Amino acid sequence: MSQNTPDSTGSNDTDLREALAERTQMAQDLADQLRAREAQLAEFRTRAERLERRGSIERSLAQAGAIDTEALALLVESRLEGDDDTTPQRVIAQLQRDRPALFRAPSRASAISPSHPSQGTSGRLSVERAREEARTTGDRRALMKYLRLRRAN
Repeated sequence: MSQNTPDSTGSNDTDLREALAERTQMAQDLADQLRAREAQLAEFRTRAERLERRGSIERSLAQAGAIDTEALALLVESRLEGDDDTTPQRVIAQLQRDRPALFRAPSRASAISPSHPSQGTSGRLSVERAREEARTTGDRRALMKYLRLRRAN
């Protein structure tokens, strides 16, 4: 059986205090790391929201026919920061009215080409059909239609 001597009790108390101080310091370090991670997470969320909003604005500008979507996106964002009540679509519509030169004019069908093929696979298919028609018929109008479609795609 061991007896607690004053020296051994004091030594145990000192060891316990040191262990407690060490654990307290570790807990504070972990709390600091947690706060830093939470701040970093908040920053990443803010950045992601900003990028998402920017992408949405650029898509809306592209649909509106903007010539330089990046420059106009900056303009739209700056106008949105000044007014919390407006939306990107309203700002874009206002820009289209105020500065129409920054947007492509809506395409109109001419008498020569009554329709415009869409981009992509259907456009290529219509070019192929027009090429076959021009080759088999030998008609000048069919040839001109094929050449216009090929140039457009």
